[in-house]
Amino acid sequence: MPPNRLCFGVMKTHRVVTMLRFIALTAVAGNLPQAAAESIVIRDTLVVEALRVPIELDRAPYSVNQLQLHEQAKTSSGLTYSSLLGSVPGLFVADRNNLSQGDRLSIRGVGSRASFGVRGIRVLLDGIPLTMPDGQSQISMADLSLLERVEVLRGPSSMLYGNAAGGVVRLLSARATVSGGSVGAVVGSHGLRQLRLRASHLSGPLAVQIGAIQTDSEGYRDHADARLRTFSLIGNHRTRPDLEISFVLHLHDAPWLLNPSSLSREAADGEPRSARFFVRQQGASKQVRHDQAGIGMNWQRHDREVVHLAVHGVRRSLLNPIPGDIIDLERSAGGVQLTWSRRSVLATGELDLLFGVDVESQSDERKEFDNEGLPDNEIGHYNDDYIFDRIIYGDILVDQQETIRGAGLFLRSIYSPSSAWCLTTGARVDRHSFDVEDDLLGDGDQSGNRSLSQLSPSVGLLYRPIGPLRLFANYSTAFQTPSTVEFGNRPDGTGGFNPDLDPEHIRSLELGARTLLPSQGWEIQGALFQLDFTDLLIPFQLADGDAVYYRNAGRARNRGVELYLTSNPSRELTLDLAGSLSNFSFTDYMLSTDAGEIDLGGNKVPGIPAVAAHAHVGYRSSRSGIFLHLLYRHRGEVFTDDFNGSRTDSRRHDVASSGYGRVDLVAGLRRPVHAWQMEGFVGIDNLLDESYDGSVTPNAFGGRYFEPAPGRTWRIGMFLSRQR
Repeated sequence: MPPNRLCFGVMKTHRVVTMLRFIALTAVAGNLPQAAAESIVIRDTLVVEALRVPIELDRAPYSVNQLQLHEQAKTSSGLTYSSLLGSVPGLFVADRNNLSQGDRLSIRGVGSRASFGVRGIRVLLDGIPLTMPDGQSQISMADLSLLERVEVLRGPSSMLYGNAAGGVVRLLSARATVSGGSVGAVVGSHGLRQLRLRASHLSGPLAVQIGAIQTDSEGYRDHADARLRTFSLIGNHRTRPDLEISFVLHLHDAPWLLNPSSLSREAADGEPRSARFFVRQQGASKQVRHDQAGIGMNWQRHDREVVHLAVHGVRRSLLNPIPGDIIDLERSAGGVQLTWSRRSVLATGELDLLFGVDVESQSDERKEFDNEGLPDNEIGHYNDDYIFDRIIYGDILVDQQETIRGAGLFLRSIYSPSSAWCLTTGARVDRHSFDVEDDLLGDGDQSGNRSLSQLSPSVGLLYRPIGPLRLFANYSTAFQTPSTVEFGNRPDGTGGFNPDLDPEHIRSLELGARTLLPSQGWEIQGALFQLDFTDLLIPFQLADGDAVYYRNAGRARNRGVELYLTSNPSRELTLDLAGSLSNFSFTDYMLSTDAGEIDLGGNKVPGIPAVAAHAHVGYRSSRSGIFLHLLYRHRGEVFTDDFNGSRTDSRRHDVASSGYGRVDLVAGLRRPVHAWQMEGFVGIDNLLDESYDGSVTPNAFGGRYFEPAPGRTWRIGMFLSRQR
């Protein structure tokens, strides 16, 4: 039986979320806001915050995208990031159509081999890291329908964030601008049912935004039922002109998320909606409670000097039966971030300084048991509520306390000797300690520790040769530590941390250009990059289960080009185009097998397409209230294992996921009805009913690489809102 403390915790979470939903509904009744979509306006000065402090993009020698989501977030299914982040070149979202595993994000190839969650990318939600101290990010707990803006920093970002080899994704929920609220519902294919509530309140210097959502889905595939509940509270209070306090609370409760796992090529082609019998017999699923809160202070000492202090805490409970094992995890984590920034005018130019300290910790109580599965007469016949009560626990395999501590100290300077040049230099020193205390001593004491230190320098140059054209170049180093799961999943089945696993290191060189033409309504970006990897972290599986283990490969290199264009030729029409080409290959990789060593140098690194493209056309009429969004996505072929197979190999179809093109359409109407605003929409995803794989599981055992995506699906949403 599951541990009583987890059941009790989930029951309490259910009551808390239900109570908060009721409070939100009460606040909404009679005072519901208009969530109007504004036209996208390209400005000559764009301020981004993904670089730790607000900074003009005109001074940043990096590839940065800022997305205003508007209707895209509100009319999305809320189940995947793919429709929201597709316009960012170099960022690939693998939609696994599996809420137990969640989307896999990768930037320039970093993160493409994560077994679950997000690896190698720093993700922040309203200023609170979704990335834990061990480098693992859990992004499925965000309420996507509330998102208003996303900023993406593409390329190694360890100089600012430490364990962030691929870049930064900064998610920002809508802020209160008027008092009021909204209520709405979305229904769609495969049993999708959503209730969405929002309320906002402004009173003098205090602004508060509340959001709540419950989602139920039967999923496209068998054994894919899911229920999620999320509550968000975001506020800020300007106590005086130079001091602002912000506070954030996010509560996430997923009573059940069933996991259909991956399929062989034969099964994915013949029965794409199926789940393997062993997966269903083992009750593969997840039960999660994730709560996080934070408070921040911005003190502007004078016009040129700002101090920022933020504190956050996280509690996470996880019960995760997978084929072969049952994982029971209780986590507490938290951190403190302190930054000081100052802009000075010197006799020789202008100097911006940023100094910061990050301290964070994570404590996990981990237990793992043999998974004896469900009773034979209950396979496929249980209620979702009771699956965790019916799974039979076997022998305990792991009982240990894991503690991760991290501290980073960084300094960055931006020096402008003239209006034409900006030189950015900086470095960060990080130290991570991974400690494990083994409480299961039957197979010996596996207690131990690993300490990892890293220096991450970076230098960049931006040049303004003429008009709005900006040219830039940067060189950076970065690292990615193994997570506690990657350290702890040892192929020999023992506890403790894998002593043979080392961090992944990256050296990056980038050349880029961008221009903003606000009068013509254009923004254009382009970048060339090369990333050199050493000790690449590569996943693999064994025959007796779905557990994922990791080994360090030798070396790999990713070279690529990215292009991005956005335009609003009129106030009613917007256009976004993005594309990327990359060549991500092993350069030195000798794999030891029972048949001897095999040289895999020259093979493609699995899990990421070499070609990706995105096109989006949006239309909004303020006069008629009609809005339309047409989206096209193309993804090239993806290899599924380190061996690749040759292009003439008859088995190529079994080891590679073919490329595809997908068209999505959303149409809606927004009209006033007395004092209310009514809004409805219809969305059709995969309009042309393309057959394709939404994701692959790299190096899965037995050729079970493929996670099929659904064909044509639909959803309908209706919202009522009112401003006070």
